[in-house]
Amino acid sequence: MNLLDDPKAIGAIDITNMSKRISNASSMLEAAMNTEIDLPIAEKPSSVILVGMGGSAIACDLLKDYMDGQFDIPTTVIREPLFPYTLNSKTLLIVNSFSGNTEESIMMFNKGLEAGCPMIAVTSGGRLEQLASTSRTPLIKMNVTGEPRSIVPYHFLLLIRLFAFLNLVDISESDIHSTLQSVGKCIEQYNINTPTKNNLAKQIAIKLENNLPCIYGGGIFKGMTLRWKTQINENAKSMCVNDYIPELFHNTIESVQKYEALNPSLFIIVIEPNKNPKWLQKRYASLKTLLCDYGLQHQFIKSEFSSNLEQIICMMSLSDYTSFYLGILKNVDPASTEVIDTTKKMVS
Repeated sequence: MNLLDDPKAIGAIDITNMSKRISNASSMLEAAMNTEIDLPIAEKPSSVILVGMGGSAIACDLLKDYMDGQFDIPTTVIREPLFPYTLNSKTLLIVNSFSGNTEESIMMFNKGLEAGCPMIAVTSGGRLEQLASTSRTPLIKMNVTGEPRSIVPYHFLLLIRLFAFLNLVDISESDIHSTLQSVGKCIEQYNINTPTKNNLAKQIAIKLENNLPCIYGGGIFKGMTLRWKTQINENAKSMCVNDYIPELFHNTIESVQKYEALNPSLFIIVIEPNKNPKWLQKRYASLKTLLCDYGLQHQFIKSEFSSNLEQIICMMSLSDYTSFYLGILKNVDPASTEVIDTTKKMVS
């Protein structure tokens, strides 16, 4: 029997039951809708800086993709303890840390206090909650459990609700309702009880098992390419490359030629939104032609959903399940992060 079609064998490897946490995406989205956002009404900021690391930063990237075309103020995601520009009284700093103990996020919170700019902390607790309480900084308390990468659907929707509260983005009840229905269908299609012949996530994992994964995408899936990469890194303990359209046409695509010895070992996943402007459609079509012409292994995955929220959440579900199954195929516990934990101790 195929390993991925044996739930008992999967359970023996998945000792913390990560598959259940992945399948809880619908519940996490509902929890995000029920999380209290009780903040003082403030004037509209002139710019927003979103601070985070790991899964918390990915949620910020996905927020920017979701808001594609809706921005009327500059919004920046940063992952290092340095501001991209001088903050002022109209710069809103949103510090995200699920654990509340991420060193870089704590450093940025303290720098924000020094700068005197408006701030909001988003966390489940830890030092960040303590600092927010002491400094009387507005706080959104996250009320979900799991590792940071597993709660990204929750964190992503919570940030959308925050931006809607601040009148920076619009979101409709119908959009949320249809997304909950769609993600439920995706979980049904990708979960461990659905056999490989009907399970896209299992099929992709098998193709990636003995290859170097490369994830390419554009439009509202720019941040999603990084989500795929980081999930494959953490859940499957595997190297992975990501890039986005149109930038890859100005550098990465030159490496498809026969001079690159790694090419036979690559498997390229191209993720494509459902609706794209003509300039982006042309680039997706050109990429497909090039990959075929140069004989690189690849698979295009086009979203079948309508709204930005549906497309992002459902593509995230596919990335989470695929990386999970790739870890199972490599006989490693998807939840373990031994090297990350060791490295955090080294740099603290």
